[in-house]
Amino acid sequence: MGSSESPNVVSLRALEPAGRAWELRDALPDLTDERGAEPPRNSHKHADADRPHRGAPPEAEFRLRPARPGDYLFAVALYLDGAKRHLSKIGRWDEPRLKIKFRNGYNRAQTNIICAGEKPIGWMQVAEHVGRLHLRQLHLIPAYRGQGIGTTLIKDLLRRADALGKPVTLDVMHGNPARRLYLRLGFRQTGRDADRTQMICRPTRGRSEA
Repeated sequence: MGSSESPNVVSLRALEPAGRAWELRDALPDLTDERGAEPPRNSHKHADADRPHRGAPPEAEFRLRPARPGDYLFAVALYLDGAKRHLSKIGRWDEPRLKIKFRNGYNRAQTNIICAGEKPIGWMQVAEHVGRLHLRQLHLIPAYRGQGIGTTLIKDLLRRADALGKPVTLDVMHGNPARRLYLRLGFRQTGRDADRTQMICRPTRGRSEA
């Protein structure tokens, strides 16, 4: 990230305990009790359940709220949980490297927390550039994956981009099955590196809801 984000990155680093591995379960208990006064930024009832998952209500409502400073622990733990699952398959899992990568890329001003009621169930980070919207991150806790939440959020992002006349870009880790969803929604590969595939979806007026 650019130097304009340095103050935010420095303050966030202090939240990380030194010398210990991150576990998703470490972040969840504190955040599930968090309450806030902000009104919902957006809300959905996700009946678009592609693959019902045991333990998650099939038509639960979810909403977005702006990320708070205390959400960093939840965000980094969920990011590392996904990165470990996908990058271990290709021999690229390196926790210290990925923690640095996360610190350099996380921007709270670009981030929304996905909530079911008051419970954080995931997070989404979108960077708006002059010529494109970039989906930096989209993560859900295991019980809410495969319920159509990610599909709904990406479709909303594509509609927003269409209204602006901008493409949406993203990077997807190798081995992440979400790549199939991105292809189905109209993304196409533009490049790849050791960890990720780069993809783009160009604006389409009157985009299909399928």
